[in-house]
Amino acid sequence: MSFVNLSRGKGFRINGFFNHYPDLIVKTKAGKIIALETKGDDRDNSDSELKLKLGKLWESKAGRDYRYMMVFDNNPIDGAERLADALKKIGRL
Repeated sequence: MSFVNLSRGKGFRINGFFNHYPDLIVKTKAGKIIALETKGDDRDNSDSELKLKLGKLWESKAGRDYRYMMVFDNNPIDGAERLADALKKIGRL
């Protein structure tokens, strides 16, 4: 099950050195919650490194049932996932 996350003060945000609103919130059949940020390879993505850093910090503090993933079509930045790899990981959660 997944939900589109609202932005600009209306949805779930990871609050840190800036407010980050992941694109989707996914709940797996096993009850794991994934904050998912999607990125297109054709985009600027200049804020991606900061979002990934904040998301992984949140994941480390949130507990074992919570994950953060940043997913690119094909060309992820270091620490992010390719779409095909992310789908496999999500399927195992």
